Amino acid sequence: MRQNASARSIGAFTFAVLLLFFPLSAPAQNSQTEGMSDLTILPFVYYTPETKTAFVLTGIYTWRDPVEGSRPSSLLGFATITTENQRMFSVLPEIYTSSGARITLQASAVDFPDKFYGIGSDTREEDEEDLTRRGGHVEGSYQFRVLPDLFAGPRFDWEELDLEDIEPGGLLDSGSITGSEGGVVFGAGLQVTYDTRDDVFWPSKGVYGEGTMMLYSEDAGSDFDYETAILDLRGFFTPRSWTLAFQQYLHLSGGEPPFDRLAQLGGAQLMRGYFRGRFRDKNLAAIQAESRIPLSSRFSLVVFTSAGSVASSPGDLMDGEIFTALGSGLRYRLSEAEAVNFRFDLAFGEGGNNGVYFTIREAF
Repeated sequence: MRQNASARSIGAFTFAVLLLFFPLSAPAQNSQTEGMSDLTILPFVYYTPETKTAFVLTGIYTWRDPVEGSRPSSLLGFATITTENQRMFSVLPEIYTSSGARITLQASAVDFPDKFYGIGSDTREEDEEDLTRRGGHVEGSYQFRVLPDLFAGPRFDWEELDLEDIEPGGLLDSGSITGSEGGVVFGAGLQVTYDTRDDVFWPSKGVYGEGTMMLYSEDAGSDFDYETAILDLRGFFTPRSWTLAFQQYLHLSGGEPPFDRLAQLGGAQLMRGYFRGRFRDKNLAAIQAESRIPLSSRFSLVVFTSAGSVASSPGDLMDGEIFTALGSGLRYRLSEAEAVNFRFDLAFGEGGNNGVYFTIREAF
């Protein structure tokens, strides 16, 4: 989750750090499965001008099948309630079955504020418009194991979204922006994953590649007709005691996607240092690099940088403005069974953009 940097944000971080020393952790004790499963529950608090004080309860449950070489499955959940009566609930399981299949799911319900700055790479801070997103979202995939490190299978995506509290007189209020009245998005497609990482949560070597092609059609019940292709490539190397991580990300769209489904630069995962959606368009290209330096058995330091651009056509991605960001953060290992980290990042973009991030698991 994301938030703007402020003195009160730093105070929230201090509170979160204190809580890190008292996470509720319950590793499995069964002699046959010891070290195979682990449950961690963590409460913390943060503050943003949009949400005021927000109370978060997050937890992650990890487990492995008792089969040599099995990959760890996980169930990650977030529940957020703010003093402004805003709510967000998310559940994100990633399951590796005993037959080798990979199942991913993301289910969420939101009643939360957001911001819209317009479409393109030349939007201004003064173009900011407030809105509230209310609705539900479910997407997932079932990938069969084709080869030891190669998975492929169908993917679906459904969302019903209402937009409320739209700023009067703005672009969204004018009705000229596709999706400004909300609606239903439904699509299906194919996802292929190649994964040789030595660890799903905190890799030190290997590569990860994921390609996704999706078609959204009114004939299938969607209110919008468009298609997307996403390519996500990651590499991990450990030349000494620290790890270098790299990511290349490409998002291409055709047709008329709603503004909320355009490729969005920023957020806790891609281009930290910018508000998610600060720049958005049909197409996006980004690269990220991160150094992960262990400090102790529990703590690690990270330093990262990124660059990216958005454009209305793929050919304009390299010709338009390229945005950059850099930052640093701390990691605290929560789980005894798996290398699952609580993540705090402080990042800075261009033009006064910045962000403070609290969450579980890595950006990539």
